Formats: sequence, structure tokens, C-alpha cells
Amino acid sequence: MNATNTASQTVLLSGTGNAVAMTVTPKPLAFGGVIAGASSVLPVTVTNSGAGNLLLGAPTITGSARYTITITTTSCGASVAPGASCTISVSFAPNAGGIQAATLNVNATNTTPQTVSLTGTGLVPVLTVAPAAALAFGNVARAASSTLDVTVSNTGTANLLLTAPTVSATVPPRGDNNPGAYSLTTTCGATLAPLATCTISVTFAPGTVGNKTASLNVNATNAAPRALLMSGTGT
Repeated sequence: MNATNTASQTVLLSGTGNAVAMTVTPKPLAFGGVIAGASSVLPVTVTNSGAGNLLLGAPTITGSARYTITITTTSCGASVAPGASCTISVSFAPNAGGIQAATLNVNATNTTPQTVSLTGTGLVPVLTVAPAAALAFGNVARAASSTLDVTVSNTGTANLLLTAPTVSATVPPRGDNNPGAYSLTTTCGATLAPLATCTISVTFAPGTVGNKTASLNVNATNAAPRALLMSGTGT
């Protein structure tokens, strides 16, 4: 401090800056496998690890135009006190199979924003049968019978929920429809794990001469059903 008519004086100034620091955990956020049509919610914790108030902006997700990863709730307000934490809840709800990804952006106005990589895999069951389209018994004596097997497989990544296989008239109907000539036994239960198989055994017992057709219906509650045309001739 200076003056023209007296000795200069010095004043010592001191203070402590309130530095702001933001910590976000976990990084990355991995949902693992989630069945398509279901959802999983995981939390992201935002902590003010500095000495001043953390001023937050609204969290956002990029990449969600392609993926069904969304912010469901957040306890984070506009300001987080030093040492305090808040939570952003992120939901992964796949609508298809395969790996899906996005980025959570945790925004702040007084410190560097942070990003969290979000990953998850949509799981779907896939019902396949072999043979794929038809089961042909050929000629069978009218008083005899013949049995053929159909292999049911789950070639997907989630449990396949099966219902009982059935025999019905063909769609569209045929003049030689005769579902009563066919009967079933099966090793298939209500649930078929990914990459597992089971067997439906179909017996054709014509009873009378002539062509006899029917449809074998392999049904599931969480995958597209399959129908096989069955044909045989009583001789």
C-alpha cells in the first residue's frame, strides 16, 4: 500500500481455494446378459471428492437412438456438497439379441464432465427343428406303424419356454388331412436351455389305405413356433 507522504505498508493476503472434483463409479457399467423384452437397472454413483460444491447438469446418454439404454431415475440435484454422493439409475432393456452399447455423460458446470461406457447383451431364444419343414413316412402297411424323430433345438442365447407339441389339420387344409393317424411322445420339458436339444417322436399308424397328412406344431411362448407337414400312405 503506497502513499506519497508516509512510509509504504504491506498487507499479507491469504485464502484457501475450494477445488471441486467429481468421482463417478463404476466405470464401465456392464449389464451382462439380459433377456430381450426384460430389463435390468444398475446404479452409477457420483461423488463430490473436492472441497467446494459440485454443480451438476442433467445426465445424458449418447448412443440410445440405436439402443434401449435409458436413465430411469436420478437422486442428483443441481448441487452436491463436498463429500456427498448421489445416484443415477440406468436401465438396459434390450429389444433384440446381440451386444449393445452406449455412453452415460455425467455433466458439471464447474469441473470436467465424465463419461461411463455402458455395455450389455440382449439374449433371445431361437426355436429350430430338424427336419425343418416336412416329415415323410412313405408307405406303411395299414395294420402297422412307423415312428420318426424330430429334434428340437434352442440355437439362441436365452432359455426357450416350450409348450406341449400338438398334431392338427394342415393350414391351408388338404383333402387328405387325417391328424388321427399320428401320435406323439416327447422328451421335451417346459424349458430348453441355450444350445440344448430334445426329441419329439411321431408315430404314423394309418389304419386304412390312402394318403394321410397332418401338421406337427412345435410351440413356445417366447419364440416363433414351427410347423412340419407330416405325410404318409397306408397300404
